[in-house]
Amino acid sequence: MKKETIKGMYDTIGIIIIPLIAVIVLFTFFFRVVGVDGESMMNTLEDGDRVIISIMSDPQPGDIVVVSRNYNNDEAEIEQRGSTPIIKRVIAVGGQTVDIDDDGNVIVDGVMLDEPYIADQNQRRIGDVEFPVTIREGYIFVMGDNRNVSHDSRFTSIGEMGQINKKYVLGKAIVRFFPFDEMCVL
Repeated sequence: MKKETIKGMYDTIGIIIIPLIAVIVLFTFFFRVVGVDGESMMNTLEDGDRVIISIMSDPQPGDIVVVSRNYNNDEAEIEQRGSTPIIKRVIAVGGQTVDIDDDGNVIVDGVMLDEPYIADQNQRRIGDVEFPVTIREGYIFVMGDNRNVSHDSRFTSIGEMGQINKKYVLGKAIVRFFPFDEMCVL
């Protein structure tokens, strides 16, 4: 009877420990949980939402990505503004040309983007980057979905003159899991 009890305890421990180790490995090497801070991605993501990001992905246009540091990734800037990651939508990748007309319409490689996810369709052209701009290889151009309040690649203070080196991309947002009643695949 004692051997059966000990075997039962080992089985129970195995049922708990193996999945726990699997979750730890997954969230250490493949996924992360990130909180949304601010209104720049409304209505897609709201302040306080929690998302799971995939670490092992190469950013593509349309992806929502988390960038490791704010603004220009400079240590002095981080001390002043903080190191909270930013979350934005990839508009273009290396080799593509981005233009934004006076009405705020985004044109990539001569084609105006259809962007139904934008919070305010009456966006305006803001920022200090001169358009059109060709994105360098290994870099991305990002914008928030709430364009009228988003500090993004339209500003030279983001990344390197508006372009973000892909090495600073923490990953691609794949699932909003909190709030639970708004859980969805992104």
